[in-house]
Amino acid sequence: MTSSENNDVINDLNDITQCSVCLRTFVDPRILPCIHTFCLKCLRQMGVKQDESLSHPLSCPLCRQPFSLPENSFDALNKNFFMTKLIQTTKKLNLKEKNAKRVECGISTACCSSHCQDISCLKCSQQASGGGEEEDEDDNEVSKSSQSGIDCKQHSAKLDVYCHDCQCLICLKCLIDGHKGHRGETVADAANGFSREIESNIARLSTLRFLSCDLTRHSETQKQKMVTELKNTKMEIKKKSEEVKDLIDRHLQSLLEDFSTVEREKLKEADIVKLETERYETMLSGLEGYCKEVLSKGSPTDVCQLKNGLNQRTKELERLFYKTEIFSLKLSFKATKYEEILQKQRNLIGEIDGICFISTLSTHLLQTIV
Repeated sequence: MTSSENNDVINDLNDITQCSVCLRTFVDPRILPCIHTFCLKCLRQMGVKQDESLSHPLSCPLCRQPFSLPENSFDALNKNFFMTKLIQTTKKLNLKEKNAKRVECGISTACCSSHCQDISCLKCSQQASGGGEEEDEDDNEVSKSSQSGIDCKQHSAKLDVYCHDCQCLICLKCLIDGHKGHRGETVADAANGFSREIESNIARLSTLRFLSCDLTRHSETQKQKMVTELKNTKMEIKKKSEEVKDLIDRHLQSLLEDFSTVEREKLKEADIVKLETERYETMLSGLEGYCKEVLSKGSPTDVCQLKNGLNQRTKELERLFYKTEIFSLKLSFKATKYEEILQKQRNLIGEIDGICFISTLSTHLLQTIV
């Protein structure tokens, strides 16, 4: 593992072993039913702040899930032995990384402590600090917590054996009596094996976190593309709407022009029929008046001479009457049936066809590789 990768692992371990309340390395870590871990001291302070009786349910500082204290005491909460071992492993890695950076500087103690700082040699660091490496208060408390152990309630012995079949801590007597035939080993050996598993989990989590960041960037890029596509589609819809409006206006104008043409022609025909009717009426009126004048003023001789001509003229006007054109107009408008059009297409402007692809991370990685 390179120095950069080692630093990443150490940073991840430091984050994992940090209490989310005091933001320091766990001291006597206790695990809650929701699997969140906190310092025992932080939990006690939390109980004081919530101002609740220990017999009442309390809330996890992170997820707010309620929990009850066993035996109404914070001390009765289960210790997180895995976290304790992980803290010790992290301390060793930090110390190993720090010692790896130290070189023999060949400078006096005073100069070395003021100039070399973290890159000072181990000998100068020990002299500048007044002796060997000393653990801080948190280290001492963690060490005490890990060494104190828990007594078996059944046999009053130390829980120094881990049963792999039951996945719990037991004492040696429990292994002989109630866990006979089970695979057990010392807590230290089991913790070493679990530490390797946790380190493997850290590496996997680090990889997943990197992939998750890549997926987040990909999702943001796709979102920006989608916003652009939505904007362009909206503009296209409005443009198509304007085109439909223009088309309707043009069709309306064409229809009104056709109507005006029909209107002029029909009115002209009506005027012609009216003139013919008026002329026929004048001829009837003139002949009728002339016949009356012959009867009133004409002599018998005039009546005899004009009789045939008047009869003939009367018959001609009578025949002409039945041939007279009578004007009538039958005009209709056949509207377009939009219902039939909308049965084939729900919207005159168009339709939205949107498809959203949601794939898993594995599919995304496969597409990226291809």
